Amino acid sequence: MDYANLGNSGLKVSRIGLGTNNFGGQVNEEDSFRIIRKAMDLGINLIDTANIYTRGKSESIVGKAVQGYRDEVIIATKVGMNTGKGLNETGLSRKHIMSQIRHSLESLGTGFIDIYYLHRFDGETPLGETLSTLNDLVHQGRVRYTLRAPTSRLGRLLMPVRSAVSTTWRNCLQSSRPIICFRGASNKTFFHIVNVKDWEY
Repeated sequence: MDYANLGNSGLKVSRIGLGTNNFGGQVNEEDSFRIIRKAMDLGINLIDTANIYTRGKSESIVGKAVQGYRDEVIIATKVGMNTGKGLNETGLSRKHIMSQIRHSLESLGTGFIDIYYLHRFDGETPLGETLSTLNDLVHQGRVRYTLRAPTSRLGRLLMPVRSAVSTTWRNCLQSSRPIICFRGASNKTFFHIVNVKDWEY
């Protein structure tokens, strides 16, 4: 397995990460455990989940699977999508982020999250509010790393694909450039983030 630094940080992550979107849904818990453990045996140390995947079951399964191996894995999870019908149960406000970090920590059964990043762009919340909240979580020790783009590039990097690019998911995966792609409901990339090495933490 090849490893690389996460952005310009000192954190080493496997170049191949394990996505767990369907764990607890199409993939039952027992099979999910087997997949995670096989991935770890192959040297994959980056496990990606989210607070909304299979209504929280994915995070719970990941947490159970890595018990006893917590220091060997890098857990990445996300915030920003709808978690309920309430007015503040969505987006990247301080209120929603602080609520969801607590839920994610409980679901994962851990005292900290290695990588915490934004699941979507929130045009209704000031960027400063979101970034200051993430910074607070790092200082509190609940989050080790957050991903953010340099300020001068935020407008270009965090732009919905419909007004920026229209790369398909397949083309995104086949791109030779270092990028992160987020798949939307229509199987199109929702965000197209160029040059991971330029990211700050």
